[in-house]
Amino acid sequence: MKKNIKKYWIISSVISLFFLAMLVFIFILSLPNSN
Repeated sequence: MKKNIKKYWIISSVISLFFLAMLVFIFILSLPNSN
């Protein structure tokens, strides 16, 4: 049980970090278009 919970926590943290990276990447791409 504990190993599965730890593995799920690592996977969820990686997915959240990837999602934040995508948001930052889209934000950087949208900056030149606004100007």
